[in-house]
Amino acid sequence: MFVAVNETAVALDALDPHLKAILKTKLREFVYLHPCFQSTPSFDARGWASRREAVGNRMNSYDLARLQYERDKIRLERLYLESLP
Repeated sequence: MFVAVNETAVALDALDPHLKAILKTKLREFVYLHPCFQSTPSFDARGWASRREAVGNRMNSYDLARLQYERDKIRLERLYLESLP
């Protein structure tokens, strides 16, 4: 039997502090334990900046994706750290 579920978005600030802490912990676990994140090497910002200067400040799609990945990773780490007591 199929049960219809009505899913709606909820703002993170609207959650109970306990649920918010659990959610942030699960997000951090997902980022650090999921194999797709383990296979990606660390981003070298200094090397990227010098390479970007060498090619005349042009960025290719790999550079953009890599930069977005690092920003997302930092954002998730901040969410986790904010949830700690």
